[in-house]
Amino acid sequence: MMRNRPSTYRVYLVFLAVTALAYWQVALLQNSLKWDVMDCYLPWRYHVGECLQNGIFPFWNPYTHCGYPIHADLRSVWYPEAFVIGLSTGYTNLHLHFLFVFYLSLAGLGMYLLSTHFVRDWRASFMAGCAYLLSGFFTGHGQEMFGIIAATWIPFVLYYYIRLLKYRQFDDVLRTSVFVFLLVTGGYQALWAILFYLLLAVFIVRMIRLLRLRQAREAVQLLKLNVLLLLISVLSLTVIAVSYFQVAPHLGRLSGLSMEDAWFMPFSPRSALSFLIPFATVKDAAWYDTDLSMNNAYAGLIVLVFFVFSLFRKRSSLLNTFLVFGLIALLASFGRYTPVRSMLFHTLPMMDLFRHSSFFSYFALLAIILSAAAGFNSFLKHPHEGRRLLFRISLVTGAGLLILFIYGLMNAGPGPFLFLGKIVSFREWLMQPTRYEHVVIHATIQIFLLSLFAILISKCKRRIYPALMLLIILEMTLAVQLNTYYTVVSAGVRPMDLAANLKQRAPAFPLPQADIPVSEHTDASTSYSVLWRNTTIYSKAVSFGGFNSFRLEGCVSLADSFPQLAEKVLRNPVIFLSDSLKPFSPEIDFAASGNNSILYTEGHVLKTIPGQLQKSADDSIRLTDFYPGFASAEVSLKNPVAITLLQAWYPGWMVLIDGNEAEIFVSDRMFMSVLCGPGNHRVEFVYSNNLIIAAFLVSVIAILLILSRLIAVAFRGRKKLAVAAIAFLWIMPVAVFLIRFNPSEPYSVKKEKAYRDAAQKVAGSGVKHAVFNTDNELLMRKYLGEAGFKGEGYFYNLTRRTDISLMLDYLDSIDKQGVENLARVSLFTPFSFEEACVLSSWDCISEDNLNDFGNVGLLNKGGDRRFYETLNDFEQAVPGWNGHVEALDSLNPFSGRFSNRIDGDSPGSYACRLKFGEGTVPGLPEGRITVLARVRVKGNAEGASLIIQKRRGNLAVETFPLPLAGLTKQTDGWVQVAKAGTFSNDFMPDDELIAYIWGSEKTKLYADDFSLEIISGEFCRK
Repeated sequence: MMRNRPSTYRVYLVFLAVTALAYWQVALLQNSLKWDVMDCYLPWRYHVGECLQNGIFPFWNPYTHCGYPIHADLRSVWYPEAFVIGLSTGYTNLHLHFLFVFYLSLAGLGMYLLSTHFVRDWRASFMAGCAYLLSGFFTGHGQEMFGIIAATWIPFVLYYYIRLLKYRQFDDVLRTSVFVFLLVTGGYQALWAILFYLLLAVFIVRMIRLLRLRQAREAVQLLKLNVLLLLISVLSLTVIAVSYFQVAPHLGRLSGLSMEDAWFMPFSPRSALSFLIPFATVKDAAWYDTDLSMNNAYAGLIVLVFFVFSLFRKRSSLLNTFLVFGLIALLASFGRYTPVRSMLFHTLPMMDLFRHSSFFSYFALLAIILSAAAGFNSFLKHPHEGRRLLFRISLVTGAGLLILFIYGLMNAGPGPFLFLGKIVSFREWLMQPTRYEHVVIHATIQIFLLSLFAILISKCKRRIYPALMLLIILEMTLAVQLNTYYTVVSAGVRPMDLAANLKQRAPAFPLPQADIPVSEHTDASTSYSVLWRNTTIYSKAVSFGGFNSFRLEGCVSLADSFPQLAEKVLRNPVIFLSDSLKPFSPEIDFAASGNNSILYTEGHVLKTIPGQLQKSADDSIRLTDFYPGFASAEVSLKNPVAITLLQAWYPGWMVLIDGNEAEIFVSDRMFMSVLCGPGNHRVEFVYSNNLIIAAFLVSVIAILLILSRLIAVAFRGRKKLAVAAIAFLWIMPVAVFLIRFNPSEPYSVKKEKAYRDAAQKVAGSGVKHAVFNTDNELLMRKYLGEAGFKGEGYFYNLTRRTDISLMLDYLDSIDKQGVENLARVSLFTPFSFEEACVLSSWDCISEDNLNDFGNVGLLNKGGDRRFYETLNDFEQAVPGWNGHVEALDSLNPFSGRFSNRIDGDSPGSYACRLKFGEGTVPGLPEGRITVLARVRVKGNAEGASLIIQKRRGNLAVETFPLPLAGLTKQTDGWVQVAKAGTFSNDFMPDDELIAYIWGSEKTKLYADDFSLEIISGEFCRK
C-alpha cells in the first residue's frame, strides 16, 4: 500500500476538512473560543502585533504588572507566527479561529507522517492522523493555544528525528532542528521538556541496537549527527537562551517549583473515564480532582479497541519504546496518586519547572494512537485472522460501557433527565445535567457505535476500510461535539462581535492620562464578554494587575508581601513627583501614611541623595510620549525632586535628563525613580537590549540558512526555481521589517505627523466647528494653530471614561447651535459607538485615514434617522415607562421638580418597556436596529449599571450593559452617560425592548432626563 500512498497535500486537505467539520463552531465563526486562549494568548499576541505594526520592537509590555519584559516570557514573542501575523495584519480574535483549524489539521498530518515509522499501509497512517486531530487532548486543551502548538509540532520532531536515527542523513538534522525551533519558541514548555526524554530514550534504544549488531562506525556517525543537531538547535534558539539567562535572576519561578505546585492539576485516576466516555469528564471537576480541561485523554473508542488488539501482535522495538514511555508518562500524569511524578521531579532536570502533571498524559495518548495504528495495519493486512480477537475485545469494552451505563442510571436519581427538558437557554441546558446523566448519555452512544463496529468487522468483507474510517471519524466527531461547548467554545458569544469590540479600542499607544491613578485601571473596567482578563492590554492602560504567571520578583514582592504599599503607590498616576524618600522596612505601616507620593527605598540609596528635596505648588510634569519601552516627560521644577515612573525596573532601562544619562534607583520594591534638579527639563525613560537584538539576528540567520539548504535539496535539479525561492526567503522578511521599522520615521515622528496632517485637513476644510477625540490636546492645539484653524474646537479624550459626559454635552451644544458643517477628528483614542449614534443624523461627506492612528471626517447635517424616541424627565407619566412613584425624589432634580432615586430600597430605576408592531411602538423597523440610552446621573454609582436589553418572554435574548461606577463625580455635580447597542437579530412582534438602571445595596444614585432613541439602518460608524 506504500505505492498507492496519496500525495501529502491531498491528505492535508482531507485533515483540514475533517477539522472544519468536527469543530464547525470554530471554523465557521459561530462561537468564540474561550478561557486561556482569550485570556492570555490573544492579549499577548495582540500586544506584540501592535508593537510590530508601529515599528516598535516587542521588548516591553507596559500594561500588565506595571510593565515586564515580554521578550523574556519565552512563549510570547519569538515564535515565527507572531512575526508573520504581527508584521502583516496584527492580531484579532478571528486569527485564532484560523490558527486553531490550521494547527489541528497540521497536527493530523504530523501524526500521519510519524506513524509511517510504525506501519506500512497509508490507510493506517490516515487513521492515526484523524484520531490524533480529533483526540481528547485537543478538545480538552481547545482553549490552550500553547499546548495545541506543542502538540502540532511534536509529531514532526519525532518523525524527522526517527528518520535521522534510521538513515543518518545531514538533511534530517536540519529538518529536525526547524521543528525543534518551532516547538520551543511556540509550544508549552512542559511538553517539550518531557519530549526531550522521549527523544533520549529512542536514541539510547537505537544506539544499543547498533552496538549489539557491532555497527560501531554507524553508532559513531549517529552520535556525531546528534551532537550536530544539538549545536544547530542551540544556535537557532540563541535568542531563547539569552532571554532565559537574562531574566533568570529576576524571576524566582525559574529556580524551581515546589512539589505541591508540580502535582497541581493532575490527570487523576478517575480521569481515566475519558478513555471511554469523555463526555463524563466535563462535570464535577472536584470529583476528578483536576480542571475539566486537563482530564480528557480520549483516543477514540474504536482506536482504543485497535490499541488493545495491537498488544496481542508482534511489535517493533521502537513501538515498545513508545509504549513503555507512555506508561511511565501516564503514571506520572496521576500526580500525587503515584510516586512517579515525585521521582521524576527530584531526579531529572527540567521536571521541576512546570505545573500541570496532566501534560504527561499526552505521551500516553501518543503511544495509544501509534500502537492502534499498528494494530489497524495488522488487521488490514490479515482481516480474517483478526476478526475474532477484535470481536472479543469489543465485547469486553461493551461490557465495561454497560457497567458505566448502569452506574450512571442508578445514581442519576428518580427524576426526569434534564437533557430531555425544554431548551430555554442553550447555555443553561448545557450546564444543568449532572455527571451521571453525562455518563448515561455517552455510554449509550458508545454502545451503539461499538455495536456497529462489531457488525462491520464480522459481516462486512468488502470495502471495510471506508466504512471503518467513516465510523471512526463519526464516533470521534460526536465526542468532540459533546465536549466542545465545555472546553473549546463559549455558547452564545459571537466572534464577529468580539472582533468589532477590539477594532473600537484605541489604536497604537495613547498617552496615559496624568489625572488618573493607575489603581483605576483594572481588567474589570475594560472587559467585554469573554474578554475579561489582561484587558488593559487592549485599552492600552497601565495596570498593576494581570493574569500571567510570569512576574518579576519585585512585582511578586510588592503584590504578595506588601499589598498596602502597593495600594498606596498605585494611587498615583503613571508618572509623578515626590520630595519624600524614606528607608524601606517590612515593619512600616504603609496604610498609616496619607501621602501617596512617599517613596520607600533601600538605605544605601538614601545616602547618595544630595541635599533636600522639595516640591512646589508651581512644579509641573507632563507626559509627552509613552509607548512600550519608552516614556518622555517635560518637567518644570523650582527645587530638586524625585520623578517616578510606575514601570518595573529591569536591566536595560536608562534615564536621560536633557540627553544626559542619570542614575536610576528602585523605589517601592519595583518602580523606577530618578532625581531631577530645578529648571525646565526633558526626562526620558528608555529601554534597550542590544544583546537580545544580536541574539535575535543570530537565530533568524541560522533558521534562514537552514531553510535555504532545505529548499536547495527540495528543488534539486531545478536550479532557477531554487534560487528564486531562496531569494524570496531572504528578501521578504527584510523588506517587511524595513517597511515597519523605517529608521527615518520612528513611531514618535509618525505620531506627530498624524496630528499635523489632521490639523491641516481640518483647517483646509473651511469648517467653523470641529470635535477632537484625541489623546494629546496640547499637541492638537499646537498644530491647529500652525495650520491656521480659526474655528471653534471641542476637545475630549475617550480613553478617559468620564469624558463621555463632556462629549455628550459638546455634541448637544453643537446641535442646539444649529451647526450645519462639522469636522470630527479621532486620534489615538477608542472609537465611541455612542458618539456615532449621537451623530447619526449627520452625513459623512469625506473621511481620511491617518496612518491607522485615527481619522478625520467632514460631516454635513442630514436627515433624522431615528425611528422612535422617548424621554422621561420624571415630571409626568410617559407612555412605555413604569416604575415606583415612591422612588421619585424632589430634593435632587437636574431639571424640573423630580429625579429618580436608585438605592438599596429601590435598586431599579424607572424602566422603558417598548413593544413593536401593535405594542408601544407602531410598526417594525427594517433590518438591524441600534438603540441609544442617555441619562443624567449623580451620586454614588457603585454597583450600578445602565442596561439595554431585548427580551423574548422571560428570556433575555441580548443585553448591553454600561457599568456606572467611576463615571459620576465625587462632587455634587450631574454628569451625562450613554450606552448604545446594535441588536444582532431582527425584533419579533412580541419582543420587548427594555432600558433601565439597576443598582446594588451600595448604590445611592439620582437619575434624570432618561431618554431612549431607536435608530434604523446604517450610519457613519467610523
